[in-house]
Amino acid sequence: MILCSCTLLKSAALTDAIETALDRDPQAVLTPGRVFHQTGRRIECGRCCALVNQRIARELERLRPATPDRKGRDR
Repeated sequence: MILCSCTLLKSAALTDAIETALDRDPQAVLTPGRVFHQTGRRIECGRCCALVNQRIARELERLRPATPDRKGRDR
């Protein structure tokens, strides 16, 4: 699926970029700009950023383990 028609960024390339970034730094903060840079592209018009953010969030849920509930901890 094409996520960005300006740069022809496909969902498979996005997934690869996210996995590569997380391999380098498991706690990396991933933004559309960082992911585009990882694929060798630049954001052009920005209309795809909301969709790319959604896909990043979905991939992070899949790739990063869930954190334990922090209720009851000392504040």
